[in-house]
Amino acid sequence: MSSLPEQSNYSVSNLTVAELEALITKIVQKLIREESQKKSEQEKLGESQATYEQTPRPYGLWQGKVQMSDDFDILPDAIAAAFAGEME
Repeated sequence: MSSLPEQSNYSVSNLTVAELEALITKIVQKLIREESQKKSEQEKLGESQATYEQTPRPYGLWQGKVQMSDDFDILPDAIAAAFAGEME
């Protein structure tokens, strides 16, 4: 069997039937392995998300316990200039 590069853009016109069959088998096995890995990762994600599920917090739980400063929405000029890419 001739050695084939790992690229997907090689010419298959010079391959024998046996070489082509081996190549197709290799490609299918790789796809099956990748699908299996994806499925395993999705299952792990599903398990980890189920572990962290919480009941919804009641509305207004922090009401009256938190206060915002009067100058909370005021952006200092130096910071605004930095965001705009201007140097002072």
